[in-house]
Amino acid sequence: MSYNKLTDGSLIAWLNNFVNVATANAAALGIDAPDQAEIDAARDDFTAAYNAKVAAAAAALSATAGKDIERANSLTVVGKFNAEWQANPAIAQTLIGELGLTIRADGLSKVGVFTPLKFVATGNGNGEVKMKWDRNGNKWGCTFTIEVSYDSGDSWQVVTSTTQAKKTLTGVTIRPAVYRVRAERNAQFSAPSSGSAIYVPAGEAAPVEPSLGLVA
Repeated sequence: MSYNKLTDGSLIAWLNNFVNVATANAAALGIDAPDQAEIDAARDDFTAAYNAKVAAAAAALSATAGKDIERANSLTVVGKFNAEWQANPAIAQTLIGELGLTIRADGLSKVGVFTPLKFVATGNGNGEVKMKWDRNGNKWGCTFTIEVSYDSGDSWQVVTSTTQAKKTLTGVTIRPAVYRVRAERNAQFSAPSSGSAIYVPAGEAAPVEPSLGLVA
């Protein structure tokens, strides 16, 4: 067998078989204690190094995913205040510019996105959550960022984003939650939509305050 051309994972399986057969037939192969130790070490050291590489790759992937989530969260926060400040005529556009935000050529503020309307989230017993909403004039190419809260709207976290006016999540943990959506285009964020609660036990109120749609 061309063991030197095996992939790392396949080589580990091959080495395990090699060591087991060699150990079981040590006398026939003339293997003494030092030989056995050398053979075992070759298998064990490579296996340990391979497992360390796999763990490091998984950690790097997790770190990248965490970074992407925090980037989306930071943009959501900036977008919320940008929308508020751009819509406030009392805030000078020179100050808007100092913040690093966009100033129109005519010096007037403009929010190029609109709050999505008629947002509805529906959860089923299979951990699937279906969401849909009205674009409310947001043009194609606009990105919709979906957020979820598990504490009645006190804190929010980004779930995913889409350019469509609907989204289906799978593998969702079945527990009370509130979902909402924002529109984003060219680093401009709308205010959040009204919240939609799912998996609320019978007899309990939905975990969402009346003014949820107005709270960023």
